[in-house]
Amino acid sequence: MQAANEYTDGLSYFQLAGIHGRPYVAWDGVNQTIGAPVTGYCTHGNTTQLLQVLASYAQKIAKTYISTLYPAYQAAADNLRIPFWDWGVSPSMPSIINVPTVSIVLPSGTTTYVNNPLFRYNFQNKPLSQQQFPPGDSDGYMAQYNWTVRNPDYSGDGQSDFNAANMNLENAGLGDQVWTAIMKSSNFNSFATMAVSGASIESPHGAVHVLVGGSYGHMSFLSYSGFDPIFWLHHANVDRVLSMYQAINPSTFITLLADWYGTYTIPPGTIDTASSPLKPFAITSSTFFTSNTCRSMSQFGYSYPEIMDWNMTAAQMTSYVTGRVNELYNSDGSNSKIKKRNFESRELSSEEQHEGSSANKTLREWTAALSVSKLDLQGQRFIIRLFLGEIPNDPEEWGRSESLVGSLVILPPPGAVSNEATKALAYDEIVILREPAIGGNYKAHEEDGDGEGTEEFLKRNLRWRAQLLDNAPLHPTSLPTLKIIIGDEVVAMPYDITKKPVYGTKTLHPDIVVGGN
Repeated sequence: MQAANEYTDGLSYFQLAGIHGRPYVAWDGVNQTIGAPVTGYCTHGNTTQLLQVLASYAQKIAKTYISTLYPAYQAAADNLRIPFWDWGVSPSMPSIINVPTVSIVLPSGTTTYVNNPLFRYNFQNKPLSQQQFPPGDSDGYMAQYNWTVRNPDYSGDGQSDFNAANMNLENAGLGDQVWTAIMKSSNFNSFATMAVSGASIESPHGAVHVLVGGSYGHMSFLSYSGFDPIFWLHHANVDRVLSMYQAINPSTFITLLADWYGTYTIPPGTIDTASSPLKPFAITSSTFFTSNTCRSMSQFGYSYPEIMDWNMTAAQMTSYVTGRVNELYNSDGSNSKIKKRNFESRELSSEEQHEGSSANKTLREWTAALSVSKLDLQGQRFIIRLFLGEIPNDPEEWGRSESLVGSLVILPPPGAVSNEATKALAYDEIVILREPAIGGNYKAHEEDGDGEGTEEFLKRNLRWRAQLLDNAPLHPTSLPTLKIIIGDEVVAMPYDITKKPVYGTKTLHPDIVVGGN
């Protein structure tokens, strides 16, 4: 697939990867729509999607094997699906991703070593076309590379730093973000996109892009990210998480949502629906897939380990998948990065002990609701970080600080320049603290240092910082649209892991002003 001709084969790796972003050309004859921006086909910040289907290359390869090997390889081809990388459970990149060569058995039966297609993509036409990959554009730095890179330094030597990327991935608290997005999102739009308030899967999805790519790697540039082979493992997992959400919430799906950024075939301001065509993916010469026609993955011949819906009713599937999500992503937060203010060491009063262990399952969750325009920096990529405690003086240490409670990564859609795009906001909700909810107000343990209530504790200790992807700090006034609103709500965590948590009414705390300096 990667060896297929980049410019003449529509199913070559280059052309399929280019659907997402550059080179911003028509694929399969689906031309740019009048009024649409010069960008890729992929929506950024909207819910419409196409479930991924493995191409037929494996079938063709299997047929070339000698007779003694053919049955095994044909069976393997029949069962092959796009692999997924569950970064919520295993944040470090899979080891197979970062080795340059792998051993394979050739159709003749002999064994040899070949370049690992998951390690990187080597562009065939080097240097890259300056017309399709302009070095003078905002993403022009990437045009110098002859292959994809992960977390390189600024030198442009083409060397990836996998250890640094894995260290950042391990510290990001991705599993808890997955759990919160699935369990807390009441509707599909809020789960799937940052265009709606609340915790969404789009937020950790964008974080993984940057944690893998770093400041100067392909995954960190939406216009180039589709060329990195890890992009496909990452997005297969996003599809998997989305499918688990659908299994738990079968009655909710895409509702009307404006696309303020636009794509190669969608003018800015278009109202997306579940029936909107997912160009350029065609069913026939005149009809395209829609989110409605892709709602069930079973029609595409694949599923995921957590979703075995052929033997279950909808209610059974909801319970089963809820249990799997709780098992995988840690429903009580005991292993998460979320701050709990050492409440494990607090002794319960006799009254609380009389209430029994149910008290340990009732938590008060404090969150920060963030909103900001993706274009506050005129298209530059940036990160907003929340800290509970001392902030390192060195901005390069912010992403790995023990006091960091959450980050919001902003990747502006390429080509988004309309006035509507500038005004559109991206939303996220970061869980900053969980504590026992007994008595409705938890007083901090002495070792926390202040002995005050949680509200006062947050007033004194919660701060934010912003920085570019190269770690350069931003002045607080650089993000004029940024708002941070603190709230709390009681969460009942059922003992039965097949049940979802029950969230109470949120109380807002406008008097908690989160400082940025």
